[in-house]
Amino acid sequence: PQSIGLLHRPSMGLLAVAVLALLAAAFGTTPLTSPPRNPFLASSPFPICHGDTWCSDSSPLSAISSPRVSAQLLVHGQGLFPLADPISLVFGPDGLVWGSSTSHILRLAIGSNMTVVAMFAHNNSFQFHGAYSLVSSDNTYFCSDAGSVTAYGLAAPDPRAAIKRLRVFNVPDVVDGEHLVGLSMTYDGYLIYATSAGRVGGVSRDFSSSSAILQLPGRDRVGMPLRMISNNFPIDQNNSIYIATSLNQHRIQWSAAAPQQLALSWTTQYSGGNDTWYYGRLGPGAGSSPTVVGPDGSPELVVITDGQSPMNIRFFNAATGAACGSAPVTFGGLGNSTSEQSVVVAGNRAMVVNNWWDQALGKACENITAGNPWIQHVCPAVLGEAAYGVAQYSVDIGSCAVKLEWVNTEVSCTSSIPVVSLADGIAYCLGKRGLTFTIEAIDWNSGHSLFHVPLGNDLTYNSMYAGTEIGARNDIIIGTLAGILRVAPKAADGE
Repeated sequence: PQSIGLLHRPSMGLLAVAVLALLAAAFGTTPLTSPPRNPFLASSPFPICHGDTWCSDSSPLSAISSPRVSAQLLVHGQGLFPLADPISLVFGPDGLVWGSSTSHILRLAIGSNMTVVAMFAHNNSFQFHGAYSLVSSDNTYFCSDAGSVTAYGLAAPDPRAAIKRLRVFNVPDVVDGEHLVGLSMTYDGYLIYATSAGRVGGVSRDFSSSSAILQLPGRDRVGMPLRMISNNFPIDQNNSIYIATSLNQHRIQWSAAAPQQLALSWTTQYSGGNDTWYYGRLGPGAGSSPTVVGPDGSPELVVITDGQSPMNIRFFNAATGAACGSAPVTFGGLGNSTSEQSVVVAGNRAMVVNNWWDQALGKACENITAGNPWIQHVCPAVLGEAAYGVAQYSVDIGSCAVKLEWVNTEVSCTSSIPVVSLADGIAYCLGKRGLTFTIEAIDWNSGHSLFHVPLGNDLTYNSMYAGTEIGARNDIIIGTLAGILRVAPKAADGE
C-alpha cells in the first residue's frame, strides 16, 4: 500500500487544495451526491447522527478550506461542565442546534460565536445520554438513554424558548445489562430502535403505537449476548434496516401497515461470535455502524469493519446479503488494527480510521476502573490516546472487487468520527499530533493531508467518540469531553 506523507506547512496545504481543484476541473471528476433525503427529518445541515439515515457521514456543504480559522470551545454554563461529551449535535429546521450532554439537553445558536439559548437538566449519565439522536421536520428532538426514547420540544413558538420534555417511550422488557444502542427514522416517519441484546422495535413519533419487538438470531451463539450490538444502523429509502451484531449482518424490513411490523429479510454471518473485546471498543464484533453504499442513490451495498485485529472492511449485497468483497485493513503494514468509527462513504469509496490503542494502557485502566467493563474499555479514549492511520477503499458495484486507494499513516483521528464534504472532496476529523489536538483536513481522492488546525494540549479538546460535523457557515462542529468545539473560517465571520 502507498503511504502518504503529511504536508506540514499551511502554505503547502493551500497550494495542494488549489492544485487538486484545478485537476478536478480539468479532468471532470464525477460529482459526489448525498443519499436521498428523509422527508421526516429536519431539512438542515446535520439532522441525525452520521448526517443521514444511510449513516454516510457525508455533507453536501463546504467546510474550512485553510488553517486560517477561529476556534471556540464552549464549556461554561450552569453547574460543572454542563455541556460535557455531546456525542451527536443535530441541526433543527430553525437553524438552531440540539444536543445532549452528560447532564443536559441543550439548544445552541450559531452566529459569529456559539451561544447556549436553552438547557434542560436530565439524569446524569456518562454512558447513556443520547449518543444516537435526531431532530424531525417539526423540530422535535428524539434521543435515547439506557432503556427509553424521549421526545423534546419547545415550550413556546419562539426558537429561543425553554426546552420541554414532551413524552417518553419505555422499551419493553429491558433486562439488567441491556441498553439502547441505536435510533433512527424510516422514510415514512417511524422511529426504529435497537438494544445491545439484539432486540429491534419501531414506534410512531407520537409514541401512540409500536411494533412487536424482533429478536435478531444468534443470541445463543455469541460470547456476550447482552453486547450483540454496539453501534447504530442505517435505513434506506425502501425502509430496509441494516444492523450488524457481533455475529451477523442483517437486513430487516419495516412495514407501517397494520399491524406495524419488522421482518427479517436476510442474515449473513461474518464472525464466529467470540471476537475479542479490544480496549477502545464499545463492544465486540463490528466496530462500525453499517453504511449504505449507492453511488446513484439506490442502495447497492452495505459496508462494515469487523471485530478482528487486523480488522477487515466487508461489503454485502444490500438486496441479497451475499458477501460482496472484503480486504484486510493494516494501514500500511500494522500488525494490529481496529476501529470504533463508522465507515465514511461517498460514491463507491469508503474511508476507515485506526483505533488500535495501546492494550497495555487498557490493562492499566482496569486498576482504576474496576467493576465496570465499559469504563475499562473506553478509558484509553477518555485519556486522549491516539492511533495513527487513515485508509480509503473502493468497491466495484458489479464485480465486488475491493481495492485499496490510499493510506495515510501519519494522521490520527483519535476517537472522532470523520466527515467528508461532498462539495470540496475534503475529509475532516478531530485528530492529534504529538500532545496537541487538531482538526485534520485530508484530500478525499488522494489521501494527502491538506492542512491541520492546532487546538490545544488538554483533554477539553478530546473528541471522546463524537462525530465531526459540517455546519451551515462553512464551519466544523464537534462535541468534546468538556463541551462543544466550533472551527470556522475567519473571513466568513468578518474577523
